Amino acid sequence: MIPILTAEEMRTLEGLAIESGRVTSLELQEISAKGAVALIPEGVRVDIVAGPGNNGGDALAVARLLNDRWQEVRVWSLSPDPEWTGDAGIQHQQWLAVGG
Repeated sequence: MIPILTAEEMRTLEGLAIESGRVTSLELQEISAKGAVALIPEGVRVDIVAGPGNNGGDALAVARLLNDRWQEVRVWSLSPDPEWTGDAGIQHQQWLAVGG
């Protein structure tokens, strides 16, 4: 059985992984996005709601990876002009680079 973690437990584990120096937070976003994309059936349109924080960065990474496999994807922002910062800002730039 795979345990289900609380948000706090996940933050703690992510923090430990990053502090170890073996992975960056941006790499963790890519890993989680690849896992999420693997669960999404091919050929369906996907609508993604993304906020400006790190979870939004995860969402934008998912959108980019879906776009890379030629899947129809639309990203919706929680605000008309979000201020993407940190890793979410990087993911936003990568999303724009592929035409998002």
